[in-house]
Amino acid sequence: MDRFTASAASDGATLVAFPEYATYEKKIVDASFPAVAEPLDGPICRELAATTARHGITLVAGVVETSDEPGKAYNTLVAFAPSDERLAVYRKIHLFDAQGFGESTYI
Repeated sequence: MDRFTASAASDGATLVAFPEYATYEKKIVDASFPAVAEPLDGPICRELAATTARHGITLVAGVVETSDEPGKAYNTLVAFAPSDERLAVYRKIHLFDAQGFGESTYI
């Protein structure tokens, strides 16, 4: 993500947006998602914030955020300013439970 952000910034972009689950993706949402979830002040978000500061660009990315509910995590988008300040957080509320997927089982 840092490499893509650096490239976008060098091309003159002021915003780079990565998709949901950009920091952890598998073909199916399973029990590994809550197991790898981190708080918004954890290592992944700290690195995303540092990336924005390093490249002077606003960044939006999907992370797996810890939840207070055992065995569950949040599918969260987080936005950081070039100053490394967290600008916004959105926790997905309309989960994908169709076509054999059961995102709400773990999210």
